[in-house]
Amino acid sequence: MSEAFNNIRILIIDPTGNKDYKNSLLYPMKKHLEDLGAVVRVLKINQPPAFRNNYLPDKIKNIYRRIFFNDKHYYHFIEIKHYSRYYLNEFQKQTKGESYDYTFLLRPDRFSLPFIKQVRKKTDFLATYMWTAVKKGTEQNILKTRKYFDNAYGFDPYENQEYKNFNWKFSTNFIYNYPKVAQTKDIECLYFGSIYTNRRDLIAYNLFKEITNSFKVKIFIENEYLSKEKYIDDESVEYIDYQIPYFEYLYESSKAKVLLDIAKPEHKGLSFRFFECLKLETKLITNNTDVVNYDFYCPENIFIIDFNHPNLEKLNEFIHTPYKRISPEIIEKYSFENWMKYIFQMPGHEPIKYIY
Repeated sequence: MSEAFNNIRILIIDPTGNKDYKNSLLYPMKKHLEDLGAVVRVLKINQPPAFRNNYLPDKIKNIYRRIFFNDKHYYHFIEIKHYSRYYLNEFQKQTKGESYDYTFLLRPDRFSLPFIKQVRKKTDFLATYMWTAVKKGTEQNILKTRKYFDNAYGFDPYENQEYKNFNWKFSTNFIYNYPKVAQTKDIECLYFGSIYTNRRDLIAYNLFKEITNSFKVKIFIENEYLSKEKYIDDESVEYIDYQIPYFEYLYESSKAKVLLDIAKPEHKGLSFRFFECLKLETKLITNNTDVVNYDFYCPENIFIIDFNHPNLEKLNEFIHTPYKRISPEIIEKYSFENWMKYIFQMPGHEPIKYIY
């Protein structure tokens, strides 16, 4: 229980909605806020009708924008309008007669102006957080809705500079309180991830094979992105087609001495892996060179790698040296409770800063 959160009413809105809700990051967010004493609602958004771009006026405008303005991304704006009409209908049904002290909306790029206006009417304080890269074609929508938010945050300091007109503050991700962790670390190296635009299974597998015999690679495959003929035939590599509950994933991660983080090319912001490792006192290998600009960076704990030219000798030395403990004050700054206080600008929060 926390005095700051006791009995305050909080609404959480995320475009992934109710899809695999109990497996997502939303479930522990709601639970932790309730443990702090808040009264929390998560807007439940079931799968809306798929966007088809078959509305004639939008199709004509899209063609016009492409020909006369070379705007190849206008369809993203149309897509946002399509889904937001559905979101708005659900919002009005589920929150009828209700109001909130605080509303936290994830992914401001995914919601239209009419939707944000209606949300604003029902809350005293509206905050938003962008924890992924800005998609081309959504800038106009973000700018239109920005003035309705009391605070807006982005996790990538370089994008915050690139899009200065968004007026986003910086925030990292955060540390949840984990209900259960392994008592022993019996796996040398572990990678959990998905395949998007690169063979992350191959990157992790080839690296681990060079440095240890004790490793696991768990790869999430969605919509048959990778055919079974291309799976790596090794019992150390597991392919899964279902979303693992977040706390189950954390428990599996806590069994490893070293985790691997493979940043997307468009990301400079730090993934959740960095903050999970802080809490678990686990070492991390990453290709995100920007981590040196954070106060918890420690070369004994975090190894920055170039996958094209890995220094295997230094990497071997790294994984076999002890973890260096980080001060409790730094870890507490990235705790979920302080993070939410920072997002809502509550009294007593510790600011989260980036070292340029």
